[in-house]
Amino acid sequence: MSTEKILEEFEFWWYDHKQKELRQSCAIGWGLVIWQASRAAIEVELRDAYMKGWEMSGEGWNGEYPAMLHETERWQRERDEALGIEP
Repeated sequence: MSTEKILEEFEFWWYDHKQKELRQSCAIGWGLVIWQASRAAIEVELRDAYMKGWEMSGEGWNGEYPAMLHETERWQRERDEALGIEP
């Protein structure tokens, strides 16, 4: 993701009315640190949930994919690429 896009997303979050108390209590630089940490935590949680869904179904997320081995392997490769996981 480009730096401009990241900053755009941060500013959208930072200037939201829900962040008013945070804006009043800390500088924007600390807000960026907090935002980045929360995004990293969400990414880990989503990846864990995604992986758990795969493992529990044995057929892909929510059983949407056929259990045929070549399809399962293809789906795993696509999932890993989408999540940025190295093979």
